Amino acid sequence: MSTKNNIFNSSIYLFLLNQKYRILGFLIVYCTFGILLNFQNELVLKLFPKKIWIHRVNSIEKLNEVHKKFTGIELDIVYNIKSHSFDVNHPPTPSINLSLIEYLSAIKPLPRNKFWLDFKNLSQENALFSLKRLNTLCKKLHLDPEQFIVEAKTPSHLTSFRKIGYKTSYYLPDQINHPNNNLLIHQIKRINSVNPTDYISSGRRDYHLIKKEFPDQKILTWSFNYSERKSIAPYQLLRKTRTLYSKLKILSDDNVIIVLFGYKAKKGNR
Repeated sequence: MSTKNNIFNSSIYLFLLNQKYRILGFLIVYCTFGILLNFQNELVLKLFPKKIWIHRVNSIEKLNEVHKKFTGIELDIVYNIKSHSFDVNHPPTPSINLSLIEYLSAIKPLPRNKFWLDFKNLSQENALFSLKRLNTLCKKLHLDPEQFIVEAKTPSHLTSFRKIGYKTSYYLPDQINHPNNNLLIHQIKRINSVNPTDYISSGRRDYHLIKKEFPDQKILTWSFNYSERKSIAPYQLLRKTRTLYSKLKILSDDNVIIVLFGYKAKKGNR
């Protein structure tokens, strides 16, 4: 009887030991996977260092925090034709009267630094004046026009910038992904053929549409979040898995030149 009990007890012990190892193995895999997903931005930055730029860097504080870590930054500018200066600002956010020359002088840009200028009010009235001002700024700070991408919703006014050597991008209309957009897409194609730019730019929600309608066009897009909250909750890991897949798909596309990432700085988020 005691022999049977010993065999039974041994079987129970082995069963529990096997279960323990299974649970331990599962926890190791789960935690490893969780760490990978929570630090996915560091991974994709290693894989695609030239493609990942930071979105909406509209203060000197934020600029100082990110410009050494990332290849390029995106900022918003408004040209003031009365003062003949660029204001670093994203309307309708109130201006802090930060001029572009003050902004760039704060870091003493190097040739490796790249800047994406989202030109909010480029128009026929200010196109020539703003180009001259940007040229003056480049000469004063010893910057090459090729270090800049000038983006606007009016590509006809970007032609003169492109001739000088600035990279240019046509900021596509917000309505491009709306239903019954065939006429709008036709208009965009016509505008782009008459006034070609180096790139077209739009949010990543439009990525699949752009790939379909503009298969040969070089693309700038946005935005993923670089400053994501860390979590190993199952539903969060599922969301992070989907996000990582989307990041890798877009970043590995040879026609995608830059992907902007949102970044929460210690100061100067505006």
